[in-house]
Amino acid sequence: VTLSAAPAAVPHHCIADMLAAGAPAAAVRLLDYFDLEIRTAAAGAVAALARLPLFAEGLAAAGGGASLARLLGQTALADEPRVHAIASAMTPLLVDEASRGAARAADGVAALSGALQAIGSSDTRLALLVALDALVGGDWGLAYTEAGWAPLIGALSQSSKAIVLAAARAAAATLETPGGRDSLANGRDLLLVCATLWALSREHASLAAGASAAHVALLRRPAGLEADGEGGLLAPALALLVEVADEPRFTGRLAAAGALPALLPLLQGEHEHALVVARSLSPLLKDDAAREAACTTANVRAVAAALLAAEREEARLALSLALVELVDGDFGRVHAAGGWPAVVAALAAAASTASPQMASLASGAFEPLVSFLPAEASALSKAPTQPASPSALVDALALHEAATAQLLPEPLKPVARESPGGMMAADLD
Repeated sequence: VTLSAAPAAVPHHCIADMLAAGAPAAAVRLLDYFDLEIRTAAAGAVAALARLPLFAEGLAAAGGGASLARLLGQTALADEPRVHAIASAMTPLLVDEASRGAARAADGVAALSGALQAIGSSDTRLALLVALDALVGGDWGLAYTEAGWAPLIGALSQSSKAIVLAAARAAAATLETPGGRDSLANGRDLLLVCATLWALSREHASLAAGASAAHVALLRRPAGLEADGEGGLLAPALALLVEVADEPRFTGRLAAAGALPALLPLLQGEHEHALVVARSLSPLLKDDAAREAACTTANVRAVAAALLAAEREEARLALSLALVELVDGDFGRVHAAGGWPAVVAALAAAASTASPQMASLASGAFEPLVSFLPAEASALSKAPTQPASPSALVDALALHEAATAQLLPEPLKPVARESPGGMMAADLD
């Protein structure tokens, strides 16, 4: 400890004498001493001695990394200075696969991951992450295999770009497997991973597949996202989806990951996020294969029902566009799934974009138009299995107009009178 207090001041000939006398092995033996105070002091000494020429190799060869891993597992995590000293001492001793393998066999990954979850200080967390990165040789898939998501989540929230990218690659590869997605049970952690992967995907395209898989997994469990412990996560998840779905390079990835089947159930029933869901649907529906797979009667009916239930003009427009894109403009599919009300609602929403006056006309005309239709054609639950002709709507309106005309008084005929100039004029009064 005395020598390691100022390692730079140790003369070179003393270093050679210490190496010859087996000082590295002696220091490592102190790491396994029965007295915790001595073990902790030895960790600080090892960290200092590792900065001396050739000492790091000698300490590593003597099993210093594995001894430090065992020491960290025995240390109270509330003692942050000791944890920091041990983590700092480990990194320079993990110089080759033999030293890394021995430290992993001593449960080094679990010890570092456990400390990472318990420590709040950014400096100590960074020291733990650097040691963990050295322990797995940059392969954070090993960290996931031995300690689950905890080390990956800890790494993704740090500022070291190299560590974040290495952890992101492991997270993306893990999320592309069903077991990896299911193992990440915490919704907030999943949202963090998803957002981080999308941000990195703009420069590292290989991460987009994992980001898409994470996003779909997030959308497939809305009940968990709306639970008391994770309330409010669905809104940012959908907002992020709108942002990334607008980028053509990501749309195909999202569609392939199953974003459409995950989104459409969110429209069922009364849902405050209908507008954002509709905005997310439109770019995804441009993928022909995904659109055709999603264009089922149940899905068309869900979008039509959401359109009829929407109160905001903006939501009605977005849902009408999604509905028309889903059926690829096929009137028969809309009518078969939603009846005339869905058809009229889609047309009214489109007409409302022409001008403010047209928006007012479309909004005011929708309810009367639907009320003129036969009852069986107006109910979503009784939609005809075969599409009717568009002339049926015209016929229904014509019948209503004829019936209304019979109730109106006979219009007064104009009375002709002689004008002062000798011309005949109509007395419109």
